[in-house]
Amino acid sequence: MDSCNSNEIFKSLLFGLTLFHSLLIDRKKFGPIGWNNYKTYDFSNEDLTVTRDQLYLMLEETNKVEFKVLRFNASVINYGGRVTDDKDERFIMTFAK
Repeated sequence: MDSCNSNEIFKSLLFGLTLFHSLLIDRKKFGPIGWNNYKTYDFSNEDLTVTRDQLYLMLEETNKVEFKVLRFNASVINYGGRVTDDKDERFIMTFAK
């Protein structure tokens, strides 16, 4: 964490990504009430790791945060790739925003 050029920004955004990840994992406890689909989505720590690495590379290469890119990567590609229900997709995109 300390090796990033934009250390404070990285830590703040990593906290937000971790909160996002924990919310998605926690909703699995409620089954079909937590997610509209009757099966639970298999989110893993690798999803968070990939999103963290993308944030790190973004800050290292450009030294600024492209929020639209980060939001799209997290909500559509990394986590949203498993989601099959349109309401669940909308929830993930809204929460990432």
